[in-house]
Amino acid sequence: MRCCVTGTILYRKELSAANTFYILRACWPRAEALNCSPMSLKETNRFDRATDSAPQEVEYPALFHFRIIAELQAFVEADLVALLAAYKVAAPLTASRASSAGRYHAYSVSVEIRSRVELHDFDAALKRVPGVRMVL
Repeated sequence: MRCCVTGTILYRKELSAANTFYILRACWPRAEALNCSPMSLKETNRFDRATDSAPQEVEYPALFHFRIIAELQAFVEADLVALLAAYKVAAPLTASRASSAGRYHAYSVSVEIRSRVELHDFDAALKRVPGVRMVL
């Protein structure tokens, strides 16, 4: 288990009721620097803080896998196929499963993207297709 504030690894034997106070106290200086307290939700954006590891850069061209959730009544698969014609598709568009009520359907596709700008443009174009509710 990791401390929610500092990421310090806490072992099970340290998590007894008597030791919890001391573990949280050890993490407290960094928690104050982050303007939050241990075990609270005061930190509004946990992803905004600096990471301890080196940033990961994507090397383009790269293969990206997308899951597209579409509402069946408003979605026309031909519109999505026409959009994909402009890109290098590695794995074709496949329908994977429908929701339990049958209102939504999931599709998956893999596309080779050549730059970060192209990735953002492709994502935006997918979201503009009528009936598409979510792109993962």
